[in-house]
Amino acid sequence: MLTINLVTIFPDFFTGPLGLSIPARAAAAGAVSCNVVDLRDFTRDRHRTVDDAPYGGGAGMVMKPEPFFEAVESLGAKPPIVLVSARGRQFTHADAVRFSGGSELTILCGHYKDVDQRVADHLATEEISLGDFVLSGGEPAALAILDATVRLLQGAMSDMDSARTDSFYDQGLSAPSYTRPPVYRGLEVPEVLLSGDHARIARWRAEQGHALTRLRAAAVTRPASPVDCDAVLALLQRCELPIAGVADHFPRGYVVALEPDGSVVGVAGVEDYGEYGLLRSVAVDPGARGRGIAERLLATCIRQTTGAGKTALYLLTTTADSYFARHGFERVERDAVPGAIRASSEFGETCPASATAMVRALGKPG
Repeated sequence: MLTINLVTIFPDFFTGPLGLSIPARAAAAGAVSCNVVDLRDFTRDRHRTVDDAPYGGGAGMVMKPEPFFEAVESLGAKPPIVLVSARGRQFTHADAVRFSGGSELTILCGHYKDVDQRVADHLATEEISLGDFVLSGGEPAALAILDATVRLLQGAMSDMDSARTDSFYDQGLSAPSYTRPPVYRGLEVPEVLLSGDHARIARWRAEQGHALTRLRAAAVTRPASPVDCDAVLALLQRCELPIAGVADHFPRGYVVALEPDGSVVGVAGVEDYGEYGLLRSVAVDPGARGRGIAERLLATCIRQTTGAGKTALYLLTTTADSYFARHGFERVERDAVPGAIRASSEFGETCPASATAMVRALGKPG
């Protein structure tokens, strides 16, 4: 049996989900036992305080280390002890397989602004994140980790073959699925699935899964480095975007997206003009589009420019004004653009006079 300890200040969060569907079935089969621990039971004051102001000042509250340490010690918990955290590496199916093969898993749920770093460094054995976004607390992430793990236990699912053919079980995405009716509103099920030829169906599913895996494989974003310059210039040329002046500023303010093999498939940059930033060279390789790479690059540029204290981010575009409008940019007359931006090579030389000027005031939600 796998014992899962959930350490939280909101124990009621888990009451409903643990009594439903696969977690409930696994518990009934004796495959898992879930132990929800109220962190406030390990406080020492009448207010049951679990947080305090951060040393060094700043916004938000930080969860105190003592309740976490004492809660885990009371359990006598063995590794893995997981702190769900935005700083953690991303949770994968391989983690779920590893957890499901153990006898105990403890998940620590943070809340508020942060958790005292001593919990991560000296109590948790690993930090895990669901992805590049922030939740209101660790509970939803803990529930996702629990569900992904428990569904792999014997007795959790009535049809384990279903789990074995899921996405990521064999390191890739599964093929699309269809069911009755064969035609709905003129939309047809692929003929091969209706053929009854199991060998053809198996080949089709393998081909579709491999194609989807290649299409949607995650690209890693990071700050650009000087060694990326040639690859970035080549990418901009493939995307038919101007390269004049890019090398003069590169790599400062630029971020790149890399495939697992290290090839550059995306780039975006912000040039520094005092209190303003100038966004330029947002490009994604045609073969890598449709995977959210541009959105991630743009979000990174906006976040970094805001963090640098800039008040506005400007850009010029000849074809993508509607795209940037969806991301908070507004059209602006060129003569309303600050002089420092208008004097840039992007405004003065690189882009045609017909290009649309846009601006996003920083500090607004993305």
